Amino acid sequence: EMQKRLARAVMALGPEAFDARGISSLMYAWGLMRFKSKLLKPFCISARTRMKEFDNQSIANMVFGIGLLGLKGETRVLDEIGRQVPPKLNEFYIEEVVSIVYSLGKLGYSPAGGLMEAIGDYVIERVEDFDPVQLTKLVVSVNELDFNKRRLMLVLWNHLAREIKSFSTHQLVVIVRTAAKRRVRHEKFAKAVSEEVLDRLNELNRDARLTQIMDNLKILQGLVSRKKPVPTE
Repeated sequence: EMQKRLARAVMALGPEAFDARGISSLMYAWGLMRFKSKLLKPFCISARTRMKEFDNQSIANMVFGIGLLGLKGETRVLDEIGRQVPPKLNEFYIEEVVSIVYSLGKLGYSPAGGLMEAIGDYVIERVEDFDPVQLTKLVVSVNELDFNKRRLMLVLWNHLAREIKSFSTHQLVVIVRTAAKRRVRHEKFAKAVSEEVLDRLNELNRDARLTQIMDNLKILQGLVSRKKPVPTE
C-alpha cells in the first residue's frame, strides 16, 4: 500500500518533473511492482515526445516497464523507439537488447521502424557472446513475436546445436518446446537436443516435464525425417 501511495504521489507531479532517465526508472520500477494505472499514460506520451533525450539503458528500461505492465495500447511510444533505435543499436549492450526483445515478446508487438530486423542483424554478428540465459529468452521472444528472419534462424539453431550442453535442463526444456512450436526443421539441432535429452535422462526421469519434452522431440525428429518434395519444374 505504501508503494502505491508513493507511486500516486510521483504521478501527481507529472512527467515534466523528471528527466528521461527519471521517467524510464519510474516505468521500470512500476513494472516490477505491476502497478497499472491510467495515470501512466502521460509518462508514456512524454517519453514518446522526448525520446531523443533517452540513452540506451533508459530506452531498455522503458520497454521493460511497458512489457511487464502489459501496456499493449502503448504502440506509439514503442513505434518511436522502433524508429530511433536501429541506427545506434550497435551501441547497446547485449543485456539491453535481450531485455527489449523479451519485453516486446511479452506484448506480442513488433514496432515499426525496422527494429526487429536490426536486432536480427545484431544477434547474427554477436551470437557467440550471448550466454544461455540470454539465448533462451531470445528464442522464446522471437517465437512470441513470430519473427522469421531466415538467416537469424539458421544462425540461432546452428549455434544452439553446437552449444546445447552448456544450457541448464530447464533451458533445454524451454528451447525444445519453442522449437517444436515453431516447427523447426533443422537436422543438426534435432540430433543435438535428442542426444542431450538422452544424456540427462536420469535427471529428467524425476521431472514432471519428461513427457512434454519427449513429445516435442518426436515433433522435431518427425520434421527432419520427412523427405524434401521433389521439384516439379
